[in-house]
Amino acid sequence: MPTALIVDDEALCREELLGLLGKRHPSINVLGQASTVPEGVALVRSTKPDIVFLDVEMGNMTGFDLLKAVAPQQPHVIFTTAHESYAVKAIRFHALGYVLKPIIAEELDDARSYLT
Repeated sequence: MPTALIVDDEALCREELLGLLGKRHPSINVLGQASTVPEGVALVRSTKPDIVFLDVEMGNMTGFDLLKAVAPQQPHVIFTTAHESYAVKAIRFHALGYVLKPIIAEELDDARSYLT
């Protein structure tokens, strides 16, 4: 059973994603959620998830800051963001997926399919 974290500064977005994962991908065990990059870094280090569903912009920090902070420990990353402009940078960080908000369930399915 793959394990995951959700890191997003918007509580509503975290809950929506958690609900979609529960309905469409119940085999993913969500270990926790974080609303800031420092909280996310601590969770990644302590839980060592297989997947991180990661927002890009979170206050004055980014999901890329989180990935740099946990390197070389690099979980699979699926970005969930409202910002199209970071897609190329996400590829450079070896993201498995880039899903735009509001999240469409089928796009989440497509991103998740890379892990199977």
